[in-house]
Amino acid sequence: MSQQVVFEWPKASRTSDPPSSHAAERAVTQSGARGKQLIEVQRRLTAHPGWTAGELSVPWLSEQNGFPLDRVQVARRLHDLYLKRLARKGPMRKCSVSGRTQMTWWPLSADAGTMGAP
Repeated sequence: MSQQVVFEWPKASRTSDPPSSHAAERAVTQSGARGKQLIEVQRRLTAHPGWTAGELSVPWLSEQNGFPLDRVQVARRLHDLYLKRLARKGPMRKCSVSGRTQMTWWPLSADAGTMGAP
C-alpha cells in the first residue's frame, strides 16, 4: 500500500491573472501532474546542483527516466521548491543550453534545513 504525501501547494497564479490561468493551475495540481513534476525536478536538482532551469530540462535527463519536462515546467517547479524551502537561488551565470544569463539553483537539505554546498 503506497503512502500518500499531503503537500500544501503555494499559489502558482496571481490574483490579477485571467480565469484561464487559475483553471490551468487547478487542473495541473488536481491531476497530480504538478506533484510528479516537482518530484522529478527535485531529483534532477539533487543530482545536478548549481544547474539552471534550462540545463535541468535537457532532453537526455528526460530520456533517463522517460519523464520529459520543458524549461518552463522546470522553472515553475523550481519556484515551488523555493517557496517550500527545498531549494535556493544561486548566482546568475550563462546557461550552457540557452546561452542566456539564468539563475542557478541549489537543493536545500530536507533533514537539516541547511543549504547544499555551492
